[in-house]
Amino acid sequence: MMSHTAWGNLSFGFATITNLVVLFGTLSFLYWIWTHQSPLVARHHDLIELALAAGYTGYVLVLAALNTHFATPLLGLHWTALNLLVVAIFIFDLLISSPWQFAIGALETLGYAALVGARPTPLVALTLTTLIGVQAAASFVGFRFWQNRLAMLALLSLSGGAALLLAWHLGGEAADFSALLRQLLAFAVLAAGGYEYFRMLLINQLQVESRIELDELTGLKNFRTFDQDLHRRYDAARQKGPRLTLLELDIDWFKRVNDTHGHLIGNTVLQGVGRTTQDFAQALPQTANAYRLGGEEFCVAVSDLPADAVATVAKALKARLDALVFNASGLPFSITVSIGTATGSAADLHYLDVYKRADRFLYEAKRAGRDRLNIGGRIVD
Repeated sequence: MMSHTAWGNLSFGFATITNLVVLFGTLSFLYWIWTHQSPLVARHHDLIELALAAGYTGYVLVLAALNTHFATPLLGLHWTALNLLVVAIFIFDLLISSPWQFAIGALETLGYAALVGARPTPLVALTLTTLIGVQAAASFVGFRFWQNRLAMLALLSLSGGAALLLAWHLGGEAADFSALLRQLLAFAVLAAGGYEYFRMLLINQLQVESRIELDELTGLKNFRTFDQDLHRRYDAARQKGPRLTLLELDIDWFKRVNDTHGHLIGNTVLQGVGRTTQDFAQALPQTANAYRLGGEEFCVAVSDLPADAVATVAKALKARLDALVFNASGLPFSITVSIGTATGSAADLHYLDVYKRADRFLYEAKRAGRDRLNIGGRIVD
């Protein structure tokens, strides 16, 4: 026959595992919200996250308070929900990074103390200040080091220690080493498991977003990102923001490279052009980004480039790319590019107008014989 304590330990273990599984399920639902593309979810994304987090931690808060009043203190069963409350608030603060989420978590922490009848003693004030301080760190600076496993687990340990001290103080139990060990082990399982699952989901989502935003071959931002950036810059320019200049380029006779040397060499050329274009954009004194628009077409978007500097910058970019040397079967070869430039105007009625002009000027340069520049409609050899 199992002893009363053994049954208690088993119950405590199952309660901890159940709490961990439920936390995983809640985080998985939040992950679904991040990735769901329906207009309704996208429009109310932040509100849905806040409501889910508040509802979940509010339920756990009530459960923790009830367990404190009615569970057997000797077995420490009333701590299982408190463990979950501390870990869940911390992870939601990290995930949502919102002043509203921080306020909800802080109020729930104070609410727990009030529901279990905590008196305003120095020890209670110290533990609550520690708990809320850790929550503030997670909410407002956690995004800077959320991947740092040691830092995150250290903050969780500090929070768990404060919660343990508060529960022990409020419960008034004798110092039972086995109960203390059981509590520490349960918190460690919830904290490590919850954080690692959250970390895995977030890293996975960032990798998915990176694949969506970047061209896989060159590592440059792709046309989808170019379109979004162009729209955002157009809106900013309409509010007297920086004017945008586009330098759109195309590798001349690129099909001949593929036909003559093969697609692997063609890919090497694309990577070389992408890398050089990126380096050129980063070296400019103005804010600039490089994109691969598709195929052998690339673009550099420059903010507030002086009108009298556009031709100079375009010529410098063309010179850098024309100077590239590639090898195929030990034989060197080079390429040339054509470039069309256009600058945003107050007369533009749509965010794509400047891109359409740059695209038209590029193809005018190609029709004029390739290996040329078209600076705002003026062909330059």
